[in-house]
Amino acid sequence: MPHQKYLRQRRTNQATPSYENGVDLIFTFTVFNQLLAAALIKSWEPYGRSALVVNSAPKPFSNDRAEVINFCANDHSIFTRFVIYHSIARKLRKLRSQKKIVSVSAPHPHNLLSNSLILTPGNFSVNIYEDGAGNYCASNVEGRLKEKSKRKRIIGPLVGYRYLDYSGHISGLDERLMDNGYFISPENIYRPERFLKLHRIDLDLPEEDAISGFENAALILDQDIEEVLEEQVADKLRAKMYNLANSLGTTILVKSHPASSKILEYHGYKAEPIILDAKEAAEILALRYRPRYVVSYFSSALKNIKQLLPETQCIEIGTKELDDRFDTHLSEVFRIFDIELA
Repeated sequence: MPHQKYLRQRRTNQATPSYENGVDLIFTFTVFNQLLAAALIKSWEPYGRSALVVNSAPKPFSNDRAEVINFCANDHSIFTRFVIYHSIARKLRKLRSQKKIVSVSAPHPHNLLSNSLILTPGNFSVNIYEDGAGNYCASNVEGRLKEKSKRKRIIGPLVGYRYLDYSGHISGLDERLMDNGYFISPENIYRPERFLKLHRIDLDLPEEDAISGFENAALILDQDIEEVLEEQVADKLRAKMYNLANSLGTTILVKSHPASSKILEYHGYKAEPIILDAKEAAEILALRYRPRYVVSYFSSALKNIKQLLPETQCIEIGTKELDDRFDTHLSEVFRIFDIELA
């Protein structure tokens, strides 16, 4: 059966540590999260503890220094998801009851897997690591995020989890003080007083040679903007994206968002675009192709790519609309990181 295959692969492909010195528990929800998790594991190696990564991103994660549970819900039937969720829940409850967990690290508690461990007091430290631009502005649980949070509170007990509905910043800053925060630019972080200690951390990027021939190309990073903006506003922004991309007069590389509910209208481009792997991190694709331009709506990857490739022209379309609806002040954050506002 599918769930038995999943469990068997996890046992045979990963050496299960004893957790004698405790375990650092890390949750990853996106491919970008995986880059930060790898950096955290590397920085914690001197402490001699084991690491357990529960990865629910669309791309499998592997690390020689950690036990990894790879679980992308969209790859499984409802029944299989139910079984796997319960299996992971049992493992986490056992580790907690045995007091093996030393720390819990996640981008935020807005996920069934991480929620109660972050928001319920325990005998372990709770750490928030960078999820993107939302860590630098007022990215609150409201609108559709709030609706999802209410649904998770209902679904949680059915799959073995207690989900605590919460308000305020998505990373849980309004619910509790965080023991540690790990960010690429901690000096610019939103509400630094909500962390007992802040740490600077660098992305753990694989080394690879750049592909030649794309020096003048434009990399378009799609987003599921319909999830946060009204359809009419989203349609206008997509039209603006096509017009801007076409005005650049160069090769177009397109990376769609793994969670996008919108079928991209590739015919909106004058020339047929090159479609890239949606499951790869945008930062890795930028390093691989080294484009002249990177264009997106309000993707956090714009900030990261600008820091990795200062000569790349990073352009956003849509922070004004996002700010108008949610009062995030994201446009101010992008100005700090030298992102051009279209």
